[in-house]
Amino acid sequence: MKIFQNLHKNMPVTLAIAAIIISAIAFLVYGVNAAGQNTPQGIQGYPNEQLSGDIIVDFQNIDVHSHNVQVELCIDMPTLDAWNPYATLTIDAVTVIPNIEVTLINAKDPEVMKSQNRCYLFTFPVSTESLVTKKGTLRLEKLWLELGHGQFTDEVVTEIKARMSEVAPGVDFEVVSVSEQGGGGVSIKVISKPENMSDNDVMSLIQQLSIDEIPTNWQMEIELQ
Repeated sequence: MKIFQNLHKNMPVTLAIAAIIISAIAFLVYGVNAAGQNTPQGIQGYPNEQLSGDIIVDFQNIDVHSHNVQVELCIDMPTLDAWNPYATLTIDAVTVIPNIEVTLINAKDPEVMKSQNRCYLFTFPVSTESLVTKKGTLRLEKLWLELGHGQFTDEVVTEIKARMSEVAPGVDFEVVSVSEQGGGGVSIKVISKPENMSDNDVMSLIQQLSIDEIPTNWQMEIELQ
């Protein structure tokens, strides 16, 4: 399994379902926990008072289609880093639908990443024709950030190993540079692991622990018609 660097540099932020699942699992395994600290410390080294779940969000627009709902939100990010937003749409107070795609609007404009206020288009896979009610609750669940901007530097690897020692003692790995046509990247070589873990388990956990997250508390009621 290879983990390549700079996957989203200068490109629109698009999250596949797999990335969402990884992010969600990461929140459970090493996410910020309400009983402890309210913000991640991690490799970024931001102090608690700088990162907060009180994120300012401006609702811009909603487009309701037969098979999906698209919502545009402008978000004040906590820093200038490449934060990724994750949102859900709750229908009938029961069915929770995660966004399957998030696109940074005007992503090719170099000025966009110079501002903490960025606008995103969220897509939710919901068939509005079959809904009993036409109301939903839109929630910005969290913001997540790849350690080291997705690059496995020595500092990032050291941080991931420190996190790994807390959740899976006995796991050790090394990062190996890989040459590929059109560029390069890195691969992970598992050196040691507990007997009850497979190499795939280790790879998945490394991905999970390479993310910092901030849970947010913004939500609003929207009309799905």
